Amino acid sequence: MKSFYSIYRLSLTIVLFVVIMPINSGYSHHPDDEDQVQIIKEVIEKAYIQGIHKKQNKDIAEMGFHPEFNMLVLKNNKLVKVDLDQWFRMMGGSRNSMEDKPGATITHTFCFVDITGPVAVAKLEVYKDRKLFATDYMSLYKFNNQWKIVSKVFTFDH
Repeated sequence: MKSFYSIYRLSLTIVLFVVIMPINSGYSHHPDDEDQVQIIKEVIEKAYIQGIHKKQNKDIAEMGFHPEFNMLVLKNNKLVKVDLDQWFRMMGGSRNSMEDKPGATITHTFCFVDITGPVAVAKLEVYKDRKLFATDYMSLYKFNNQWKIVSKVFTFDH
């Protein structure tokens, strides 16, 4: 009788592992989506990491951000919408900056990218000089076969 329960528990564990792990991994597991995950990462790395953080170049950023993009900032328990133009004015960015801005070394790690049809969400951590600076959640839509960042929420609280 003991071996029946042992086999049952082992079988249940394997089934749960096979079913639950893909759900909790944070990545889409559709074979066609794996290429899309890589494309989304490239859009975020080019437009956001390079265009915003490293070079502060609006031309580079605009390649991956939708014109109607809004960053939602939680300030004093109220949401403040910041569009790309406002964001660049706040940062002092320009259109022609091709060199990395002096200052901290910027790196990032993708925590997950999840895709459902023409919608994607990416969570990434941005580091300045190896210290966690921000955790970002980017929402993207696919327009005419191109992924565009349409919104961002974030936190500095860690």
